Amino acid sequence: MSIEIRNISKQFGDFQALRQVNLDIASGELVALLGPSGCGKTTLLRIIAGLETADQGTIAFSGEDTTHVHVRDRHVGFVFQHYALFRHMTVFENVAFGLRVRPKHTRPTEAAIQKKVHDLLNLVQLDWLGDRYPSQLSGGQRQRIALARALAVEPRVLLLDEPFGALDAKVRKDLRRWLRRLHEDLDVTSIFVTHDQEEALEVADRVVLMNSGRVEQVGSPQQVWDNPANPFVYGFLGDVNLFKGRSADGETHTYIRPHDLDVRRYSTGDTGIIARLERALVVGSVARLELVSNDDSSTPDIIEAEIPANEFRDQHYVEGELLVLTPRKSQVFVSPSAVS
Repeated sequence: MSIEIRNISKQFGDFQALRQVNLDIASGELVALLGPSGCGKTTLLRIIAGLETADQGTIAFSGEDTTHVHVRDRHVGFVFQHYALFRHMTVFENVAFGLRVRPKHTRPTEAAIQKKVHDLLNLVQLDWLGDRYPSQLSGGQRQRIALARALAVEPRVLLLDEPFGALDAKVRKDLRRWLRRLHEDLDVTSIFVTHDQEEALEVADRVVLMNSGRVEQVGSPQQVWDNPANPFVYGFLGDVNLFKGRSADGETHTYIRPHDLDVRRYSTGDTGIIARLERALVVGSVARLELVSNDDSSTPDIIEAEIPANEFRDQHYVEGELLVLTPRKSQVFVSPSAVS
């Protein structure tokens, strides 16, 4: 099921949530809507689901206009951040709910419902929990049950709103891998909302970067990481150091990621970015350095660098000494000079 989004705009009072959004999602794709809070990603997801109505624009599923189709008729599965499971129902009954409330002429037989639910619980690897209640499950288990419930109605499109946002880091990482494998098995068109850059880059086939109600860039995880379209995308996808300067074309903004800086001890006459080590923090296999530049005002107040922890230990760097930083890779954006 492909999705065609055309010129979607949405306003809440004085707040413009979406501004002329256009996007094509191919059948079977797993797409991440990524951006900061308030960028419009959840509003767009809810409009695709039919839970919100756009002020302007159209939504089509495989060429069929669904803009004014009621949510119950869109055949969409929706998974919320906080599970939204029925607390008074067992796991089995939660998953079966969507099948049992179907109109009588489309409702499966009881035997078919039993088989479908057991198959889905096996799919999410939780068949042994069918008689438990949501309160007896861990957060990760509850989220997998919520996904099984969404899949029970055989949706044409699966929508997930911050599906792992309420979970701790270890569970979140495990579920990301599991969702990627599950999607490959199911081949259902899926869209998930996240503000977690690592999550989007690790799980999605394509990433849609959003900011202030607009789409800033669309591409594969590798494309948006290697070739960011603008400073917002570059800065949002990871930590950066920003160096400002001037050129014939205007003001330059040079972005360098901390792990793209080579570090060595300063010797008289060395060229590069000369900076004093203010603080060092070793976290696992990485040493994170905070440095203050001796250069002019075009250099940020604090420069961040990341080097292997064993290199940091071998060099015996100490806080207060001068180091030289050399960029291996950088990204330059030019802002045209203002016309006076």
